[in-house]
Amino acid sequence: MLDITKISNSCVHEESWRKERFGKITASVAGHLIGEGSDKGKFSKTATTILEGLAGERLTGTPAKQEFFTDATNHGNSTEPESIDAFCRDQNKFVLRNEDAGDTHRLILYDEFCACTPDGIVVDNPDNIFNAEGTHIKASTLECKNPFVHHEFIKLYKCLTPIDLKNAKPLYYWQVLCQMLFCNVLVGYFAAYSPIFKKIRVIKFNKMELRDDLKKLNLTVEYAKQEINKIVELFKN
Repeated sequence: MLDITKISNSCVHEESWRKERFGKITASVAGHLIGEGSDKGKFSKTATTILEGLAGERLTGTPAKQEFFTDATNHGNSTEPESIDAFCRDQNKFVLRNEDAGDTHRLILYDEFCACTPDGIVVDNPDNIFNAEGTHIKASTLECKNPFVHHEFIKLYKCLTPIDLKNAKPLYYWQVLCQMLFCNVLVGYFAAYSPIFKKIRVIKFNKMELRDDLKKLNLTVEYAKQEINKIVELFKN
C-alpha cells in the first residue's frame, strides 16, 4: 500500500518537482541500470554514466542535463488526459486527481535516493481509498504511453502480457516495475493509447507473478545507491 507520507505536493514539471528529483534514481531510468550482473553491483558504461550524472546532481544541485521536449513528448503530454480517461472506462477504475487543474501525476519519494512519478494512482473506489489507520492508500500505479507514430502504437498494442512488453519495449517494462517497487503496491498498469486509432491496450502487472524481476530490480537499485554515494563521498575528501 502507498504510504501517504511519501507523496510530494510538487506539480509535475514545476521547478520544485525537478529539484525534488535531483540526484534520485527514477522509474524512467531504471531500465537503463538493469543488465547482466547489475543485481550484483556490476553496471554497464551507460548505467555508470547515469549514476555519475545523478551523483553530480547531488553534489552541485544542478541538473545533469537540460529537460527538452520533442514533438513526440508534446504529443504524449497533450493526449495523456484522454488516455487516462480511456483507461478508466476500459478497466472501470478511478485515477486520483490533484485538486488544482485536475492533474493526475504524483511524485512519490521512495527514499533519499529514489523517486517516481506515475501518470496516475489507480483506485477501485474513490470514496474508500485509505486503510483503517488512514496512513496508506489502497492503490495501483499507472503508466501511459501514447505513441506519436502508427508503428510504435501497433508494436505496443500487440503486447498482451508484461513479458510481451519486456520483449518489445524493456524500458517501459522496467519503468512499471520500478513504480510498483517505489510505491509499494501489488499491482501496476501499463496503458498504450492512440487517439487516432481510438484504441487502448492495458497490461496488468502482478507483483507475485514478477517477483524474480522485482528482486533483481530491487538489488540493482540498492547497488546503484551505493555507487552514487561512493562518488559523492569521493568529492568530500
